[in-house]
Amino acid sequence: MDHPPPRTFCRLPLVLWLILAVALGLRLWGACRGNLTFDERAHWALAETIDLRPGSLHLVSRSVDHPPLSIYTLKLSSLLFGTSDLGLRMLHLLAGTLTVVPVYLLGKRIFSPTAGLWAAGLLAVDQFHASWSRVFMPEVLMLAAASLVLLQYVRTLKTGRTRDFVLLGVLLGVAYLAKEPSLWLLAALWLVPLIARTHRRLLRRPAWYLAHGVFLAVIAPDLIWNLSLGTESYLFRNAAMLDRSWAISLKSFSLYLGELLRFVAGANVLDKGYIEGNVYVCHWPAGLLYLAAIAAVSVRWFARRRQTDHTASFAAGGTAGRALLLVVFFVVFVCGLIMPGGERFDPFWWASISLIPAVVCAGWVLTVASWRSIAIRVVAVVLLIGLGARSVTMLWYPGKKEPRTTVEKIVTDFIARADKAIERGDLDEAQNRFVYVLNIGGPNADAYHGLARVANLQGRRDRAIWWSRKGRTWGK
Repeated sequence: MDHPPPRTFCRLPLVLWLILAVALGLRLWGACRGNLTFDERAHWALAETIDLRPGSLHLVSRSVDHPPLSIYTLKLSSLLFGTSDLGLRMLHLLAGTLTVVPVYLLGKRIFSPTAGLWAAGLLAVDQFHASWSRVFMPEVLMLAAASLVLLQYVRTLKTGRTRDFVLLGVLLGVAYLAKEPSLWLLAALWLVPLIARTHRRLLRRPAWYLAHGVFLAVIAPDLIWNLSLGTESYLFRNAAMLDRSWAISLKSFSLYLGELLRFVAGANVLDKGYIEGNVYVCHWPAGLLYLAAIAAVSVRWFARRRQTDHTASFAAGGTAGRALLLVVFFVVFVCGLIMPGGERFDPFWWASISLIPAVVCAGWVLTVASWRSIAIRVVAVVLLIGLGARSVTMLWYPGKKEPRTTVEKIVTDFIARADKAIERGDLDEAQNRFVYVLNIGGPNADAYHGLARVANLQGRRDRAIWWSRKGRTWGK
């Protein structure tokens, strides 16, 4: 008698279940060991103000300075698992663990099942992903959603069904609500059919634009709510950041090679408190592997494009599948290099979405390399074990202890620090702190007054610079 096939999730290979167990164990270890970070305590202070009881309903419009999904996930985690540090981190931790599955499926569908397993193993033990999965910050939710967006894009191009386009739009909306850099994904998804000629017809399909309508419908309440808040909105913070001068930096390289940059350029290039913190960059051997894998897949993709037979399939390394990974990687990587704000090497996490395609490509490279000899396969397994051991070591450090606080205390502290920044002439820091006060605490007269003072002083400084340059020109 024939039996119905088992459910898809239950059909995952045994090796993947073992990888998931390793991923979960690492992240639990890190979450139990780590103290609350400064940003975590601010997020929890804001999440504590959420009240869902009838008659005393109180909602918040953001995760301090990003869209609101992370803060409501944190609130739900506190209701389900309690308010201990581990309880607060639990849902973010699980999201980070389960990201291993869509990464495996991406590798399987674009390259091969073996490549998917290697990619899943790399993500499970990756120092960057494991450390960010142990804190309740938006990054890990964004990476989980981004991996699902890429997986759904692959599925949608294969099936062409309207319902798959609708789901793609929903997942894009969820990714944005996790963290707004997910918008770079939308730009990348537009470029793929332009580069992979076999899928250029996608741009002529009404369902493609339906997906964008669904995406806008998902994020519209958040956009309308935040636009109505003006200067208290995270959108105002983003606009203030984009208003700064644009320049090439090394932030994206810091994500992959930050440990080497600390050795070459100075121990404090990733922030003075980096080594005492709870979140880290990729371990440099993994970072080198990821970048080398992107280079290898790029060469292979260009070679296939010169062939006359352009396959539309995503299976066995189809050209469109490689295009998806490469376009997403380079769009996010380049945006991380040119985005204004921050320092030359930091924040290193701005290009974090690029990690997903990089890991999948690395899975393919390890697969091809391991075909050549058993010795290379052993080396690859040893590499994974070494990366896992490194993550265990780094996650052992608890980081600097930050006591829990309240929104009111944060507001008072940041206004005082902003005033001191004005006194010493650091107007950028003062503006950032005043905007942060509005993001976490809402309307505040002192913050509004402080922003006006900063604008006035910046205007004076700009005029002084202009007259100084004019004077030198006339002198010539």
